[in-house]
Amino acid sequence: MAINSSAQSSRSTIIEAVEAVIPFLSGDGSKQVQEILSKVSPAISSDDKTITSNQEFQKDIDFLKIVSSIPFGKFFDYKTIDFPKVIKELGSSHYGLQKAKSALTEALFMRYKGFKSSDVICFVGPPGCGKTSLSNSYGKLLDIDCKSIALGGVSDEVVLRGMFRSYLSSRYGRPIDALKNSRYMNGVIILDEIDKLGEHHRGSAQAALLELLDPEQNSAFVDQYLGFPVDFSNITFLCTANYVERIPVELADRLKIVHVPGYSNEEQMKIMKDFLIPKYFKMWEISPETDFEEEAIGLLLSKEAKGVRTIESNLATALRSFLLKSELGDKIKLNADFIKSTLVSDDPIRNRRLIGFCREQ
Repeated sequence: MAINSSAQSSRSTIIEAVEAVIPFLSGDGSKQVQEILSKVSPAISSDDKTITSNQEFQKDIDFLKIVSSIPFGKFFDYKTIDFPKVIKELGSSHYGLQKAKSALTEALFMRYKGFKSSDVICFVGPPGCGKTSLSNSYGKLLDIDCKSIALGGVSDEVVLRGMFRSYLSSRYGRPIDALKNSRYMNGVIILDEIDKLGEHHRGSAQAALLELLDPEQNSAFVDQYLGFPVDFSNITFLCTANYVERIPVELADRLKIVHVPGYSNEEQMKIMKDFLIPKYFKMWEISPETDFEEEAIGLLLSKEAKGVRTIESNLATALRSFLLKSELGDKIKLNADFIKSTLVSDDPIRNRRLIGFCREQ
């Protein structure tokens, strides 16, 4: 019985892609991949379905597929960017955050001039103050892929190093996953919540992360699933954390800590007026002529949370209620009374924030 022609064509495409990246692999990697290629290539053109449906054969094909999806040999040319334009757009992408923007500007300048910076920037600050979104903006403005690795609660090193292919549930680690979903070997990878790493009896995720960030070691980071070294030394790593004291000392030693303070109420008010309200009015088709009283806006701000996430959530809640009641025929005004009636609910945390703010007015 002949094998499915489309499956055969797909496998042949994988083989061609793998052959194209072999010259860019390390000696061990090249040897290992070529051995698997020589084993599966004859079977691909075979009419024997018992071979191609074999579990071991499929594992080899999956392995080759992963190898072919990693952008070996492909690099973004930072010298081609319009440096002044990118810096200007980065500056206007978020309100405030001057120290964070300066750190990114310096890092980009080094890339633009053709130098490889060993600094790993870590933004430290309260939740919702723009650490991750600014990092994402950095990648988007350059038009390169910016992949994120969530580290909150990660304790087992297998999450980062991968699992040997001999195991039934084997899988590559998150760094390789981020790399294979990128277009370049010198893109941007965000390590989110680096202060929330845990410990595990099967190996320390912290140790794996130290190796990934160490410029002396990350040119030959070995993922256990692949089984050969992969060069991460050209990647720009950006980290985020809420509390610098919770970052392990050994890890903090490899980071350039940049503190991102939370927004004051005056800054929250400006963000609300200049960014969030226009954004939601446009998105939800609310007339720009709609009056939003200053006192009402003030009630949406947060005395406890220093980021944008809470005030944006408060605004969205109020505007959803406003739209619903307006649709039902109620004549609603965006004033202080309406905001109080909308936000005071069964949520004790929200009540505490709102009522606490009202008492301080």
